[in-house]
Amino acid sequence: MAIVSAEKFVQAARDNGYAVGGFNTNNLEWSQVILRAAEAKKAPVLIQTSMGAAKYMGGYKLCKVLIED
Repeated sequence: MAIVSAEKFVQAARDNGYAVGGFNTNNLEWSQVILRAAEAKKAPVLIQTSMGAAKYMGGYKLCKVLIED
């Protein structure tokens, strides 16, 4: 799954009359499930996490690797 600016896909959603789901996640397992579901539906998704949760998951760099994998 590609990492893109939220502005880009939110504008596409607005122009085409659909919503983009935003999900708070606190661990890598939930993040993977959210990403797999979005990929299966070919739908954009906004993954949200706190600084503390990102630290628990190994940092933002590890989260980015998960998304790109």
